Amino acid sequence: MNSGIKILGSTLFLLALNGPTYAVGAETSYDVTATYASMAVGTVTPAGLKAAFGNNPNILEAYNFDPTGKYLSVVNFAGSKALQFLNPANHDGQQVDKYNIGFSLRVKGNPVNNIAQDITFRSDFDFAQQGGKLPCAIRFGPGWSTNFLSITGAGAYTARIVWSWLHKNKPGAFHLNFYLTDGKGGKSYSQVLQSTGDIQTNHKYRTQIQVATGPQGYVKMYIDGKQFAYLDFAKVGINVDPNQAIGYLCSGFVGGEGTVAAKPARDDYMYLGKTRIWTGTGN
Repeated sequence: MNSGIKILGSTLFLLALNGPTYAVGAETSYDVTATYASMAVGTVTPAGLKAAFGNNPNILEAYNFDPTGKYLSVVNFAGSKALQFLNPANHDGQQVDKYNIGFSLRVKGNPVNNIAQDITFRSDFDFAQQGGKLPCAIRFGPGWSTNFLSITGAGAYTARIVWSWLHKNKPGAFHLNFYLTDGKGGKSYSQVLQSTGDIQTNHKYRTQIQVATGPQGYVKMYIDGKQFAYLDFAKVGINVDPNQAIGYLCSGFVGGEGTVAAKPARDDYMYLGKTRIWTGTGN
């Protein structure tokens, strides 16, 4: 990956690279990493997911959206194990039963929540002209269903990293970008604030999303240890109760809706390796 960060634009949302300092109570703090080594090759199960994350008591529930193992499965990968995400050829992300490629964890609320992932695109990955979404995201706000899959009201926020085709005169030049949306309210904060260099296939990326809730809330995003996006929630009127449960969603897919160009021409595979969830402002 190009080590230089390309700044493609800025808005009033990019006010600072450092948010406020938060203290996390010991009674609800956690730091747990899943390698998926404990899971059997094949179908992903909720019990297997909870075990992979150490059966941490802060994880209230685990949900697998694909119990058949058609789109999400445990595979041997790079000398270890990983979760394999399949987006089939000629299907965009909305056609594959909505978000049925992945899983979610319902976790006790905290002022600051983080998820980091090792993600690899297979060497023949077809990014499709409409882009797509990396698996790991944070969902928060009162508008989500218990499993963080369905929107039930206003304030259903998702913070995640996506890729998009930014250079139409340079096929294959895709970049990882900041994305935040409120699904029920119709608001989307998906402006390209800052972007990475061109994506490489068969390369392990380490990404992190940090979401702070409450009146001083924000979202920060990192790729390979470098912060590339920051959004101050106060500037866009977001204020979520930090005591509400949050959802770690791992659901990735390729392409947008509609055109043939928005769909991959062949079966596409992403591999999710080491996945860490934790509280607090540290990396």
